[in-house]
Amino acid sequence: MAAKEGRCFIALALANTVLVLGMIFVFLDTRYDYTNRQDLSKNIIIRKATFPITAYFMRNKTNFEAANSTELHSKVNYLTGNVTGLEEHGLNETHTTKVTNNMTDSIKFKGGRNAPWEIGSLSSAHFNESKWTRYGPEKQRVMPKELYKLAKEIFDFVPSTFLPQFKNPCWEDKSNTLKCLPYFYLIGVSKCGTTDIWAKLALHPQIAPSTKEPHYWRDRKPGLTSFTNYLSRGDELIRRLTRGDKEAVYGDGSSTTFYDHYSLFRNNPEVLKQGMPYTNADILRAIVPNAKFILSVREPVERAYSDYLYRPIGLGLHDILSPELFHRLTEQYINKYRNCKKMYSENACLYWKESDTDRSFSLKVGMFSAFLRHWLEVFPREQFLILRMEEWIQNCTGTLERIFKFLDLNAVGDVKLKSMCSGNVRNANKNALRKIGDILPKTKTLLHNFYDPFNQEMARIMNDSRYAWS
Repeated sequence: MAAKEGRCFIALALANTVLVLGMIFVFLDTRYDYTNRQDLSKNIIIRKATFPITAYFMRNKTNFEAANSTELHSKVNYLTGNVTGLEEHGLNETHTTKVTNNMTDSIKFKGGRNAPWEIGSLSSAHFNESKWTRYGPEKQRVMPKELYKLAKEIFDFVPSTFLPQFKNPCWEDKSNTLKCLPYFYLIGVSKCGTTDIWAKLALHPQIAPSTKEPHYWRDRKPGLTSFTNYLSRGDELIRRLTRGDKEAVYGDGSSTTFYDHYSLFRNNPEVLKQGMPYTNADILRAIVPNAKFILSVREPVERAYSDYLYRPIGLGLHDILSPELFHRLTEQYINKYRNCKKMYSENACLYWKESDTDRSFSLKVGMFSAFLRHWLEVFPREQFLILRMEEWIQNCTGTLERIFKFLDLNAVGDVKLKSMCSGNVRNANKNALRKIGDILPKTKTLLHNFYDPFNQEMARIMNDSRYAWS
């Protein structure tokens, strides 16, 4: 009897101990979550240590400095100053960049679209595991389900790491066939010298030839066939790689990649009206996070008129082109954009197109900073080389040398550079079109006033007053 009572006492004592320990665990666990909500910088890892958020701010601090906001400065500094604890939890920046690229909330850039997250009110809701899943062949990509669904066939086909022996991002598919994505992207802007830049870039011995403008990211269609057709542009590169030229690369020169993401949500206009939550920049960041981007811009009023003179040829409008018609169209396009902003956000009005041939979209292309802002929310600034077409025209050899250095390609020497730049300028407007006449002064004033806020923002982003084109 005494033995049985002793065993009961021991069992009761153990049960009480477990109960007390459980209560302590719940208290500490709850306090841990509470502390995370109250002071994210001191508890950068949430309960399951899976979704650190500081990499975005580390990459994009300069963007917020450009916003000229003391409040934003303090919040960004507060977070970026407390990142050292990540390594203690077994996480590094490579991990953080995989999971922190695509959250969207509501912190305002000056005069622009929302940045990915609300810095001032981060909560554990952002890190709800149900919102994030691992995708891809090795389940190594961590991203929101909504982003995954936009390019499912790509995320399921492309691995998260590439073959280390090649400079270009390449991998072997399930049949051991070599596949390669572009190493660099000349993303625009149209009528800013991209055709001439591409032609001269292609003369570098490390760059394998490929068609300039597949416009895949603008016209992307669901299904793996469309994507594998896009990858076939790298066939010449693959031939060179298999012959042992491991430093060879290839690129994509589609100027629409920078600004035209309409295909992502063309069948869901309500999403477009609310403001596009993701762009092709988000998809590219998830697939090729180390990609390099070259962006050429020019004085936007001149670009708009050049585009007007060039593009109607293919639409059968050459016989009616005139400076007066351009002025009337410009007034219509500007009014359409301003009326849109009365009802919807800048983000929605920036990307909205009434159709694939909506000519008013051409006017919005010159709002360089608005588009660039979105890319810099996703990619670090150092992965962009941004040029003015004016400097390309004035100093081709020096600019071409800068591009080769940015792409980490072998130097070619002064003699070769001069030879590369000696050819005619590609894709310049024909003199016959110039006979139509220069842009009207009143149109130039109208467009200058329209573009000025974006030019000023571009100058702040670049920290260079020449981009204001004052």
